[in-house]
Amino acid sequence: MDRNSIVGFVLIAAILGLYTWYTMPSAEEQARYQWQQDSLAQVELENRGREAAAALKEKAAQAALSDTIMPGGATLSEAPVLDSAAVASQDSVLAMQLAQRFGPFTPASSGEGSEVVISNERLQVSINTFGARPTVIRLKEYSTYHGTPLLLADPDSGTYELRFMVGNTDISTKDLYFT
Repeated sequence: MDRNSIVGFVLIAAILGLYTWYTMPSAEEQARYQWQQDSLAQVELENRGREAAAALKEKAAQAALSDTIMPGGATLSEAPVLDSAAVASQDSVLAMQLAQRFGPFTPASSGEGSEVVISNERLQVSINTFGARPTVIRLKEYSTYHGTPLLLADPDSGTYELRFMVGNTDISTKDLYFT
């Protein structure tokens, strides 16, 4: 190494050091960022606590409902037919939970998964309507060395989803049904 190479390396190191020092956040910015992260974590803990309390109340209500003694000595869980009011109550609770979880996407939160095939003379794509996930992407004109169909993507490798926030709700397309 000659003298010019050493001077060049020293200058590069000095420039990187000065750039790092200049772009480093100030103590106030670091404190503000830490405060935001702490408040977000606190909100998340409160939400999980509320969800756990609601789940505990629901389990207690279901246990109390199943242990209710009907005329004739049978418990409600042993009764052959549930009262229509109890069924409607359970359906409304489920609908409310889905509305809280999916917000405006509640209608897409239930349905049946099926395969939709899009095909032309060269390509075949099969898409599952639950999560809009491609299950098969195949080139028709080509095959592998072993004679099997040439698949462009392995359906089990990777995550095919879009995550976004609606208000305070985190929604993922892998949980929704598409038409």
